[in-house]
Amino acid sequence: MQDLKQRIEAALALLRPYAKDYPLDIKPVVNVIKELTEREDKLIAAIKKTLNDNLHLADGDNCTLITLKLVLRELGIDSSTTQEG
Repeated sequence: MQDLKQRIEAALALLRPYAKDYPLDIKPVVNVIKELTEREDKLIAAIKKTLNDNLHLADGDNCTLITLKLVLRELGIDSSTTQEG
């Protein structure tokens, strides 16, 4: 979330010089980003919980839940709360 906030602030800094010529209410954009971030956090939490609750099905790289394991890796998300086998 912090990285996203920094990226938004950097983008806004680039837009500020043009604000007087092109007034822009960014509040709706910020709200959408916040909502999407919250949804992503919920999905990640659900993936981690599913892996933890079903360790017997997440036992290696050829397992029932491999898609969930791979998406965490692909996103670079710390999955240390899950015990990978």
